[in-house]
Amino acid sequence: VGAGPAIERCSVMLPQATTMDIPAVIDAMLADLALVASSQPNERLPKEEQIRCSIYAAIRPLYHVVSAERGYASIDDGSRIECDLWASSPDRPPVWIEFKRCWSGKGWVNKPPEQLGYWEGDVDKLRHLDVNSDRYFVLVGLFDCDPLCDQASARSGVANNIRAFYRAHLVHSASKPFAWRDGDGLNCIGAWVWHWPSGAAVGPAA
Repeated sequence: VGAGPAIERCSVMLPQATTMDIPAVIDAMLADLALVASSQPNERLPKEEQIRCSIYAAIRPLYHVVSAERGYASIDDGSRIECDLWASSPDRPPVWIEFKRCWSGKGWVNKPPEQLGYWEGDVDKLRHLDVNSDRYFVLVGLFDCDPLCDQASARSGVANNIRAFYRAHLVHSASKPFAWRDGDGLNCIGAWVWHWPSGAAVGPAA
C-alpha cells in the first residue's frame, strides 16, 4: 500500500537571501516521491536519479535552461566531473545543485562516517566553482524517527552529522511521515538545503 498522507511534521526556514523558493521546491519534490512510493516500488530506497527527476520537474519552470549532469568543465579539456543539476536564466548567476540521499534506521547498515564523506565530496565540488554562482547542496533521507526532532533522533549518527554540517549555510529543512516500502522500519522522510549565494565562498564545515 504506499505512502500515507503527507502531513508536514517539522519545518524550519532560516533567514538568508535566496533567489529560489526553496520550500516550494522541496515540497514539490517530496510530493513527487510520495507519489512514486504509492506505486509500491521495488527498490530499497529512492534512487538518486529519482530525486534528480523530482527536483528537475520542480525547478524547470523557474529557469530558462535546466541541464542534468552538467560538466564542471569542458570534456574537451579532459574534465569528467559532473553536477547533478545546473540552471541558468538571463541576468542571473548560474545555479549549481548537488544532492545526495541518506538513511538511518535500526537494522540498516547506516555507516554515518561513510555517508558524511559522500556529502563532503559533493560540497567540495561546489567549493571549486566561481564564487559568482549560486550553489546548493540538497540532502534527502529516510529515517526510523523524525530527524528534525533532537530528542527522537539523538541516537542517529546520520542525523547528528546533519546537524553539524555547514550550519551557517543551512537555509531549509523539513520532515514528514513517509513510507517508501511497507515494513522496512523507515517511517519519516527528511530534506535539507544548504545554499552559498553568489559572492559567498564555500568555507569549512561549520
